[in-house]
Amino acid sequence: MRRTAELKAGRRYAKVLYTYIPREENELPLEVDDIIEVLEGEDGGWCLGYLRGRIGLFPSNYVKFIAERKVPALRQAVELEERQMKRSV
Repeated sequence: MRRTAELKAGRRYAKVLYTYIPREENELPLEVDDIIEVLEGEDGGWCLGYLRGRIGLFPSNYVKFIAERKVPALRQAVELEERQMKRSV
């Protein structure tokens, strides 16, 4: 099942493109298609984010930042996928 931050308007998000295994305790483990709430940071370095109840650092080159105008459509897609996953269990 895809692990996501609860998508809220007015916040920044990024979709994970590549798996990342943390090297330090303060880094987030990333899996493809995770949706991270971006708390601080930009392209080209390390960002601070929230994922699966944890706050930590992640490499910005492992994600694609999501335009704020696309959050409502992304929220609908995530909710649909989660409903489909529940039905198949």
